[in-house]
Amino acid sequence: MPQNIEPADWEPIDGLDLEPAALEAVTGNSNLLVIAGPGAGKTELLAQRASFLLQTSACMPPRRILALSYKRDAAKNISDRVSKRVGKELSIRFASMTYDAFAKSLLDRFRLALPEEYRPEPDYQISSVVDAYKHLLGLRSVSREARRGLHRHFVSEISVLPVETSTRIQTRVREIWDLMLKGDDDAPSYLSFPMISVLAELLIRSNPMVRDALSITYSHVFLDEFQDTTRAQYRLVRTCFGDEDTIVTAVGDDKQRIMVWAGADREAFQKYIDDFGARKKQLLMNHRSAPRLIAIQRILTERITGQCVEVSADRRWDKKDGICEVWLFGSVEQETDEIAASIRLWLSKEELRPRQICVIVRQHPSVYGSALINALEGEPSFSARNENEFQDLLTEECVRIILDFIQLGCASRSSEACTKTIETLNLLRGIDTIAEDPRDLRAIETDLGKFLDQLRQSLLTTGSSHELQSEFYRILDHLDLSVLKSVFPQYRRGDHLSHIVGKLSDLLWQVYVGCGRWDEAVEILQGERSIPIMTIHKSKGLEYDTVVFLGLEDAAFWNYLRQKEEETSAFFVALSRAKRRVIFTFSELRDIGRNGGSQRQQRTKVNSLYEALQESGVVQIRDFRENAME
Repeated sequence: MPQNIEPADWEPIDGLDLEPAALEAVTGNSNLLVIAGPGAGKTELLAQRASFLLQTSACMPPRRILALSYKRDAAKNISDRVSKRVGKELSIRFASMTYDAFAKSLLDRFRLALPEEYRPEPDYQISSVVDAYKHLLGLRSVSREARRGLHRHFVSEISVLPVETSTRIQTRVREIWDLMLKGDDDAPSYLSFPMISVLAELLIRSNPMVRDALSITYSHVFLDEFQDTTRAQYRLVRTCFGDEDTIVTAVGDDKQRIMVWAGADREAFQKYIDDFGARKKQLLMNHRSAPRLIAIQRILTERITGQCVEVSADRRWDKKDGICEVWLFGSVEQETDEIAASIRLWLSKEELRPRQICVIVRQHPSVYGSALINALEGEPSFSARNENEFQDLLTEECVRIILDFIQLGCASRSSEACTKTIETLNLLRGIDTIAEDPRDLRAIETDLGKFLDQLRQSLLTTGSSHELQSEFYRILDHLDLSVLKSVFPQYRRGDHLSHIVGKLSDLLWQVYVGCGRWDEAVEILQGERSIPIMTIHKSKGLEYDTVVFLGLEDAAFWNYLRQKEEETSAFFVALSRAKRRVIFTFSELRDIGRNGGSQRQQRTKVNSLYEALQESGVVQIRDFRENAME
């Protein structure tokens, strides 16, 4: 892969045509806030910027680039893209992690630098504030009011230490901090991730030498999905890099701010502009959605922000492309039959793959999606599943490594898994593929081949989930478990690794029993043959040819009138996952688990969303209810 390119000679990888604002963001040398709507290519922009910085040595070795994301799958996505574009030798200087992982790494490395009163024990346990509070006080439950209070103060308001104690609630919050830091016999300390961010910020603020070391290490920092940044996370970034020569690029979209309930800072954009002297750039190209879908997004944008932004579609689309429909049903049974029939048609006639279709719900996919999952259960070549149960698991590094080994033990050595496994071995053993003796590299591959032959034979006689779990640990031991934990610090503490391995063995064994082939079981577990059903929050950052939104109803958006802006943003996120087609459904009767049986549904609270769809002039209403009465 080319490197040491002159900046003037650098071109976007893969011949990507960047609009002027995007090109400036990729090649610029100042702090920027990039406003990038859905389909604008936020992740690709950051991947291209990393390519520019590494290939032109604007990020001068041995300094590195740090990318911080809200979600683990987003962090992995950008890391994979950078590795693909610049190769392993350069991408090793690109560190992509979540805000939580970054804060935890600081706390784990420099814990002793904290003031003693805020210093947790080294073997602290990760826990939610509510769960720790219940456990430490011996409570069986916490009232809804108390739960909201704990959440509000620990996630939203407590973003800096020391905690003031001028009011009764502040005094009580400080008491809970002390209680969790002290712990009990089960764990010396209990920390939530928001608490870890606050502790990490205090640590950096109290130790200028640690802050200087971060600045020396990272010449550039990327902040992905910046609209979801919490107050504590923002303060940590500002304390680490605000007064240093590190160049920061923040990318986000205030129309997609749907994490306010989890502490997202509504003022983060303006704070960043003020604190970092950042300039603002707006991307005006939507590379994802067809023109008719962009027309609807434009109306929602104006309703959320009060501004009309003229976003353009990619040139590959015809101006009449895009399908948006509202399907009205009398019952869930009718809804399920129609959607299942449509999915079969899309897969057969349009030759879509299962992963090109997504079913999105506002909440409770196990409730809203259960009928469709059951309806498609007997299909020979595809199924539907609750993706919320798999998404986090499949982003775990140890899971990716184990599944690659299983695939290699049962399939062709020329598969993509082989390349990734060799790269993992080289990473864990500190092998530089350019400088290393070729004979040593061949020895590693030979040793891997022998291990895979043994693994293949062992899998043939594996007869239970427990035995499969033993094979997983044999894989991890082959890699050297202690080295694995040093490279991936999330597995150092507590029982996180054993929990992940146990869950993976149970799920993979269950799939294997159904299909009888390990390579096929891995493929099914990874979701290649399933249509995902997920919440709006889980769909963030993903894209699909076709999106079906189940249940555009008052019960699903129960908090709409109290949080109209955030709920409209959530609706916007769901709509904007679709490239070509989006279907919204409404059922007059639906069982949503309240008091048992089907309840009549309304669309009075969310009527403004239906009005926005109709205002676009491109939405077709299909009423199936008359057919149900015949």
